[in-house]
Amino acid sequence: FQFFFATVIALVLYFGPPQLDFVGVPGIAEYVTVGPLFIPIAIFMIVGTSNAVNLTDGLDSLAGSSCSVAFACYGMIAYLQGQTYLAAFCYTVVG
Repeated sequence: FQFFFATVIALVLYFGPPQLDFVGVPGIAEYVTVGPLFIPIAIFMIVGTSNAVNLTDGLDSLAGSSCSVAFACYGMIAYLQGQTYLAAFCYTVVG
């Protein structure tokens, strides 16, 4: 089911109203247009991220603390960029 839902999400992102056919590459100022190759890239990213969190979680809830640290860092970045609504969301998730 995970691969099916990742495919559906990737197709919605590609064909949806804000047509996403570009990716950001670290070190390059502009976005890189990948066209239909966006779909397998998005599927890989969705499935890979989901599996990474599931692998980290295991049986000892390690993913909870890892995700809390990540959300705290994202909240600080959002606050420094002046995106207070996003910072508030991140800190709400942290608790």
